[in-house]
Amino acid sequence: ALADLAGTRDWLSARPHRAALAALLDGLAAGARLRTGVRRVEGRDRVERVVLGAVDAAGAPLPGTREWAVAADALVVGHGAAPATEITRLLRAEHVFARALGGWSPRLDETGQTSVPGLWVAGDAGGVLGPEAATLTGTRAGAAIARTLGHAAPATTKANRVLHRARALARLSAQHPAMTAAIPPDTLVCPDEGLSRAEIEAAIDDGAHDLNQLKHFTRCAMGPRQGRDCGDVVAELLALRLVALGRAPDIDTARRTAGQWTGRVPLRPLPLAAMIGAFDYTDIPVPEPAPL
Repeated sequence: ALADLAGTRDWLSARPHRAALAALLDGLAAGARLRTGVRRVEGRDRVERVVLGAVDAAGAPLPGTREWAVAADALVVGHGAAPATEITRLLRAEHVFARALGGWSPRLDETGQTSVPGLWVAGDAGGVLGPEAATLTGTRAGAAIARTLGHAAPATTKANRVLHRARALARLSAQHPAMTAAIPPDTLVCPDEGLSRAEIEAAIDDGAHDLNQLKHFTRCAMGPRQGRDCGDVVAELLALRLVALGRAPDIDTARRTAGQWTGRVPLRPLPLAAMIGAFDYTDIPVPEPAPL
């Protein structure tokens, strides 16, 4: 089964973008249930059934509507993609939050240059816009770098049309706060550290008001995946709690208050053998003993 939080009106609002219309028709041909969300997963020791139900425009379950179960042995859930900002965070580039672009991404000028001199970003690392926009932004950044080095480079064309179409499609898969709000308290949200939603919110109530404070309080995102799996959900839970406690006026303002994880190495987990290579104890240089 294929369920989509977006409705027919959401997809058609992307017109006249042919890519959006083609994606909608492909989904309908595959039997997609539009404006539908996962209510719960059932089974003993493994996934056996996924219970679906209608949602409103914000992604929240519609009360009083019927549910239906789909027999399944696996469930894949995706609420949009997030930019890979490990490098730009590590290099202390300025970042901005835009939900429609996948969350936090580096602030870029029209050529893709960041706030760090000599650092350009292209593709989804600068905001999730898809492959066509990635080709455009890569060409644009390459031309800017060439000009910086004193070489002639042609100006890019059709930028506005491509980026406008990409942004229309990206909005359809943006993270829905209402889906995060529906997570039960005992649900595990940080698998590396075994943290539930209730434990995350208890740390917030104890005074953690941004993501890095939350990391200090709970060890959240300190496992081998460094928050790549749980980061957006934890950030959304933190933002929702900040709004509920009156510390922020709305969810997106709260996400900006919550901030991002501090960038740190390794950018991706590596086996120790990949870093140190193959050697024997006898290969280690041992200095001569000091004279008596």
